[in-house]
Amino acid sequence: MFVEAIIMLGFMRIALSRLSLKRLISPLKHQDNLKKTTPLNPKQISTALSIGKMICLAANNTPWSSGCLAQSLTAHRMLKKRGIPGAIHIGVNKTGNRQVDFQAHAWSQCDEEIITGHTDHNSFSVISSYTWT
Repeated sequence: MFVEAIIMLGFMRIALSRLSLKRLISPLKHQDNLKKTTPLNPKQISTALSIGKMICLAANNTPWSSGCLAQSLTAHRMLKKRGIPGAIHIGVNKTGNRQVDFQAHAWSQCDEEIITGHTDHNSFSVISSYTWT
């Protein structure tokens, strides 16, 4: 899974630099007010968490920047390949008093587990969610 994660992160890095986000997320289903994701069995949760760990480890060892969006898109591809449903959330967080001072963050989730983008995801307000089955 580690090698797969590195290859997919590289692919996502290239895709993010050449394609629009709209095109990259086109296979996903946009969800308004997503409250719950599809429940998973223990084996699926274990696999999803392992994939998340491998993506995090791979992202920390690539010679290129593997940000949260690339990691979330990588998780989507790796999880979908294994038949595990989940969601990608995109959120924003104002960091100052002016409207232009904000940060964006993306994270992936399966069932109740955060797979990628653990860092401070709770401090971001979700503006879009996308699911796959």
